[in-house]
Amino acid sequence: MPFFLLIFIVIGIIAANKFAKLAASKGYQASKARRYPYLLMIVAIGAAVILFLIATLIGKSVPHYQSLAHAIFVAGNCFVIGVNVLILRKAYKNMQGAPDSRSKT
Repeated sequence: MPFFLLIFIVIGIIAANKFAKLAASKGYQASKARRYPYLLMIVAIGAAVILFLIATLIGKSVPHYQSLAHAIFVAGNCFVIGVNVLILRKAYKNMQGAPDSRSKT
């Protein structure tokens, strides 16, 4: 569990910094641009916790399916990482195509 949380946190911090730099270069507020990756990071961590709880319930209720519970947990978190990166990449591409702010000095 901590490994996946670390991955989500690292992805969120790197994305927030990239979003902030791009927003600042276009003349927008960097603090507002950082919010989206952080919010997405929180949602991804929430999904990882839910997957952990589901895997724990499966593993405890049916002991013969502990390996299946582990596979669900790992595959689910890999899916969440992929979706997280995909959404961040799409949002970053959209930000790159956004016009510069008129108030840029």
